[in-house]
Amino acid sequence: MLARLFSRLRRRVETRRRLIFKFEANGKARAVDPIVVQRVLEENGGSHWRTLLGLVNTLCQPPSDAELTILTTDEAWQARSARRDEAIRSLANLSRTAFGLEPLTVDGQGVTESEAIGVLGEFIEFVGGLSRKAQPFR
Repeated sequence: MLARLFSRLRRRVETRRRLIFKFEANGKARAVDPIVVQRVLEENGGSHWRTLLGLVNTLCQPPSDAELTILTTDEAWQARSARRDEAIRSLANLSRTAFGLEPLTVDGQGVTESEAIGVLGEFIEFVGGLSRKAQPFR
Protein backbone atom coordinates (compact mmCIF):
# COMPACT_ATOMS: atom_id res chain seq x y z
CA MET A 1 0.00 0.00 0.00
CA LEU A 2 2.78 2.40 0.89
CA ALA A 3 4.65 1.52 -2.30
CA ARG A 4 1.54 2.37 -4.35
CA LEU A 5 1.25 5.74 -2.61
CA PHE A 6 4.90 6.58 -3.37
CA SER A 7 4.43 5.41 -6.94
CA ARG A 8 1.52 7.84 -7.41
CA LEU A 9 3.47 10.66 -5.81
CA ARG A 10 6.48 9.98 -8.05
CA ARG A 11 4.25 10.01 -11.14
CA ARG A 12 2.75 13.36 -10.13
CA VAL A 13 6.20 14.89 -9.65
CA GLU A 14 7.37 13.49 -13.00
CA THR A 15 4.24 14.79 -14.70
CA ARG A 16 4.83 18.27 -13.31
CA ARG A 17 8.38 18.29 -14.59
CA ARG A 18 7.47 17.02 -18.05
CA LEU A 19 4.35 19.17 -18.57
CA ILE A 20 2.39 16.43 -20.29
CA PHE A 21 -1.39 16.65 -20.54
CA LYS A 22 -2.93 13.46 -19.18
CA PHE A 23 -6.58 12.51 -19.50
CA GLU A 24 -8.82 9.49 -19.46
CA ALA A 25 -10.90 8.44 -22.45
CA ASN A 26 -13.03 5.35 -22.68
CA GLY A 27 -11.58 4.01 -19.43
CA LYS A 28 -7.96 4.31 -20.57
CA ALA A 29 -5.33 6.74 -19.34
CA ARG A 30 -3.76 8.75 -22.17
CA ALA A 31 -1.05 11.39 -22.43
CA VAL A 32 -0.32 13.96 -25.14
CA ASP A 33 2.17 16.71 -25.81
CA PRO A 34 0.36 20.05 -25.29
CA ILE A 35 2.35 21.78 -28.02
CA VAL A 36 1.35 19.14 -30.57
CA VAL A 37 -2.30 19.40 -29.51
CA GLN A 38 -2.19 23.18 -29.83
CA ARG A 39 -0.69 22.84 -33.31
CA VAL A 40 -3.38 20.35 -34.39
CA LEU A 41 -6.12 22.64 -33.02
CA GLU A 42 -4.75 25.60 -34.98
CA GLU A 43 -4.21 23.58 -38.16
CA ASN A 44 -7.63 21.91 -38.16
CA GLY A 45 -9.74 24.53 -36.43
CA GLY A 46 -8.07 27.62 -37.77
CA SER A 47 -7.73 30.68 -35.62
CA HIS A 48 -11.47 30.65 -34.90
CA TRP A 49 -11.60 27.42 -32.87
CA ARG A 50 -11.70 29.42 -29.61
CA THR A 51 -14.62 31.41 -31.03
CA LEU A 52 -16.36 28.13 -31.78
CA LEU A 53 -15.89 27.11 -28.14
CA GLY A 54 -17.52 30.36 -27.02
CA LEU A 55 -20.37 29.86 -29.49
CA VAL A 56 -21.08 26.37 -28.13
CA ASN A 57 -21.08 27.76 -24.60
CA THR A 58 -23.47 30.57 -25.56
CA LEU A 59 -25.86 28.45 -27.60
CA CYS A 60 -26.10 25.77 -24.91
CA GLN A 61 -27.34 28.34 -22.40
CA PRO A 62 -31.01 29.30 -22.21
CA PRO A 63 -31.73 32.30 -24.45
CA SER A 64 -31.50 35.74 -22.90
CA ASP A 65 -34.53 38.05 -22.66
CA ALA A 66 -33.22 40.04 -25.63
CA GLU A 67 -32.79 36.88 -27.69
CA LEU A 68 -36.30 35.70 -26.74
CA THR A 69 -37.76 38.78 -28.44
CA ILE A 70 -36.02 37.74 -31.67
CA LEU A 71 -36.85 34.03 -31.41
CA THR A 72 -40.56 34.45 -32.05
CA THR A 73 -41.04 31.81 -34.76
CA ASP A 74 -40.43 28.09 -34.96
CA GLU A 75 -38.01 28.73 -37.83
CA ALA A 76 -35.91 31.02 -35.64
CA TRP A 77 -35.76 28.38 -32.89
CA GLN A 78 -34.86 25.69 -35.43
CA ALA A 79 -32.11 27.90 -36.88
CA ARG A 80 -30.68 28.48 -33.39
CA SER A 81 -30.80 24.74 -32.67
CA ALA A 82 -29.15 23.94 -36.01
CA ARG A 83 -26.33 26.44 -35.31
CA ARG A 84 -25.84 24.94 -31.84
CA ASP A 85 -25.79 21.36 -33.16
CA GLU A 86 -23.33 22.23 -35.93
CA ALA A 87 -21.04 24.08 -33.49
CA ILE A 88 -21.10 21.11 -31.08
CA ARG A 89 -20.41 18.65 -33.90
CA SER A 90 -17.51 20.75 -35.23
CA LEU A 91 -15.96 21.21 -31.79
CA ALA A 92 -16.30 17.50 -30.95
CA ASN A 93 -14.69 16.52 -34.26
CA LEU A 94 -11.87 19.00 -33.69
CA SER A 95 -11.28 17.55 -30.22
CA ARG A 96 -11.31 13.99 -31.56
CA THR A 97 -8.72 14.94 -34.16
CA ALA A 98 -6.49 16.78 -31.67
CA PHE A 99 -6.54 14.04 -29.04
CA GLY A 100 -6.77 10.96 -31.27
CA LEU A 101 -10.21 9.99 -30.00
CA GLU A 102 -12.59 7.69 -31.84
CA PRO A 103 -16.33 8.44 -32.11
CA LEU A 104 -18.70 6.29 -30.08
CA THR A 105 -19.68 3.07 -31.82
CA VAL A 106 -22.62 0.75 -31.17
CA ASP A 107 -20.42 -1.63 -29.19
CA GLY A 108 -19.63 1.16 -26.69
CA GLN A 109 -16.09 1.90 -27.87
CA GLY A 110 -15.01 5.50 -28.45
CA VAL A 111 -16.23 8.74 -26.88
CA THR A 112 -19.41 10.77 -27.13
CA GLU A 113 -19.44 14.34 -28.41
CA SER A 114 -19.84 15.54 -24.84
CA GLU A 115 -16.82 13.54 -23.66
CA ALA A 116 -14.71 14.82 -26.56
CA ILE A 117 -15.60 18.43 -25.74
CA GLY A 118 -14.92 17.68 -22.07
CA VAL A 119 -11.37 16.55 -22.87
CA LEU A 120 -10.85 19.81 -24.78
CA GLY A 121 -12.16 21.75 -21.76
CA GLU A 122 -9.74 19.93 -19.47
CA PHE A 123 -6.91 20.71 -21.89
CA ILE A 124 -7.81 24.41 -21.87
CA GLU A 125 -7.75 24.41 -18.05
CA PHE A 126 -4.39 22.59 -18.10
CA VAL A 127 -2.85 25.12 -20.49
CA GLY A 128 -4.33 27.98 -18.47
CA GLY A 129 -2.67 26.56 -15.37
CA LEU A 130 0.66 26.44 -17.17
CA SER A 131 0.37 30.09 -18.17
CA ARG A 132 -0.50 31.11 -14.58
CA LYS A 133 2.56 29.22 -13.31
CA ALA A 134 4.75 31.01 -15.84
CA GLN A 135 3.74 34.50 -14.66
CA PRO A 136 6.74 36.22 -13.12
CA PHE A 137 4.81 38.14 -10.41
CA ARG A 138 2.19 35.97 -8.76
